[in-house]
Amino acid sequence: MTDVDGIPVRQIQIKGDLHYLDRQEVEEFFMANPESHNLYTMDLSQVRTYMETMPWISRVTMQKKLPDILSIQISEHKPIAYYNDGILVTDWSVIYPEKAVLPEGTPILSGPEKLARSVYEMYCDVNLFLEKYGFRISELSINESNVWSLKLDDGLPLILGRNDDVGFVTEQNNVFMWRLGNFIEAYPHIENKNTIEYIDLRYDTGIAVKWIDSSGK
Repeated sequence: MTDVDGIPVRQIQIKGDLHYLDRQEVEEFFMANPESHNLYTMDLSQVRTYMETMPWISRVTMQKKLPDILSIQISEHKPIAYYNDGILVTDWSVIYPEKAVLPEGTPILSGPEKLARSVYEMYCDVNLFLEKYGFRISELSINESNVWSLKLDDGLPLILGRNDDVGFVTEQNNVFMWRLGNFIEAYPHIENKNTIEYIDLRYDTGIAVKWIDSSGK
């Protein structure tokens, strides 16, 4: 009974609402583990830990059904944004699947991985503010110098600058909201919008606009 061919797993029942995992892919990953071959000697705890190394898997429960069936219940991670070269999921971790195509409109975020939750929350707050004026964000990032920048869904880049208070308190006392207010007020008066390279909001008295050099330099 303890021989690897004594009670082999002949059927795998994969259950769960899967959007990003392919059932055949799960089966192949499962069978690649030598500990998965013998249903009788299989340590479910060990195999469960092994299965949860698949990037999209959040949680796995398993049940042996003699004589030769293993039932695998899978819960997938829920993606909320692209993050750097990976995917930010709802437990605020970043996973790195080999392939991932998320729904159109999924935000593109970047920054230190330890700040992933803060970057996403910043995206939500800034996007909520801008939506009231007809704008939406497609990308948001913070660089190594703690300078924030974003890109609107029409491709226009905005440089927000630094903000020591990462969490928003109110629209009135947040420096980013104040700077975005300057942008909203000035934007209708800007000419040649289709040739703007970027807009810099890091000024006390207004904004700075950089246009694309018509000479191509």
